[in-house]
Amino acid sequence: MHAWIRRILVVLSLAALLFFAYLTAIPLAYSMLYFAVLLIVVSWLWTRLGASSLSISREAPKGAYEVGEEFIEILEVQNRAPIAVPWVEVSDGLIYSHGDHPVISKMRPNR
Repeated sequence: MHAWIRRILVVLSLAALLFFAYLTAIPLAYSMLYFAVLLIVVSWLWTRLGASSLSISREAPKGAYEVGEEFIEILEVQNRAPIAVPWVEVSDGLIYSHGDHPVISKMRPNR
């Protein structure tokens, strides 16, 4: 699903919740609307702050390699933000065999 479709769905959902809250005047509906808006704002800020302080370095051996030769590549991801980033996916364009997927799901804190 494209990003703009997801954004439209979020905006439509918030508009429907606002309409429902206004129409019924139920305090729970207003609370749900406030919580949804707060959740969207906090998640957007967390993503921007977390991604802005990530850095990646790549160390690959020099030279040409033949098919079947071992190739070792080191990718180092550093998080300099005071907040944790729960999921980082690194895609460097290499073809991985045996179903390997270049995903880093755990990061050590810099302490």
